[in-house]
Amino acid sequence: MSGMETGVLDPVRKTIRVGWDVDATFRRFAEGMSEWWPLATHSVGGERAVSVVLEGRVGGRVYETQRDGSSSDWGRVTVWEPPRRLSFTWHPGREADGAQLVEVTFTAEEGGTRLALVHSGWERLGARGASIREGYEEGWEMVLTRFAG
Repeated sequence: MSGMETGVLDPVRKTIRVGWDVDATFRRFAEGMSEWWPLATHSVGGERAVSVVLEGRVGGRVYETQRDGSSSDWGRVTVWEPPRRLSFTWHPGREADGAQLVEVTFTAEEGGTRLALVHSGWERLGARGASIREGYEEGWEMVLTRFAG
């Protein structure tokens, strides 16, 4: 992987195309995460997780809730520019001081929207960063495939 010599790990980059307009694509991603996010396999609470929320404003939380009413923070919204772009820190199940950054852009294309996701900041995880990053290469692929539904 390039960038290793400088201590900076390359971002995970994923792009998908969906048949919805930009507004609908943004809303599905930001407001409808519980409808498509694979909570049973990709959450802090696993089978106990019942929803995921992305609060639509800069400083808003990204978090999951569990059956018992408890919640687990995943990150904070850093950019909120509907319907074109959003960014949030990312640290599900980890401390916020090791958070990475996820940026998602939504671009109109003929017949739909191109969603591009860039997940960076792996070096913030120290020695574990490279191995955790590898899991996200496949993880984001699966998550975005579910999103495209």
